[in-house]
Amino acid sequence: MAESTVFGGIAGDVIADYLAGQHSNPVQESQMGEMIESILEPFERKSSTSIYSLRDRCKQSMWVNAGLVRSEESLEKAPNEMNEIREQLSTISLSQGRRAFHLEWMEYLSILNYLDVWM
Repeated sequence: MAESTVFGGIAGDVIADYLAGQHSNPVQESQMGEMIESILEPFERKSSTSIYSLRDRCKQSMWVNAGLVRSEESLEKAPNEMNEIREQLSTISLSQGRRAFHLEWMEYLSILNYLDVWM
């Protein structure tokens, strides 16, 4: 099962409880529309790159360049690798089908989030 499915559900429950008593700014309709459009884009693209091979490259790059055993040189290399992966991710296409429990889509969203955290 995808990590985002398990831990995303737990995080969703925790954040909902936390935010219940918090004041928040209203959601901007235009921003919400842009976000929805951007996460649905991969369903409209045509690409032969596998989301799973991109995920594996991401994990391998972070392990080699920023893992437990790292050097200044490898840490300097990591952002370039992540930018290349982000570029490839922007061209990836996902298979059509039900979006509920769509594992490719979950991997896509997880990689997007990983890249935001890593950069």
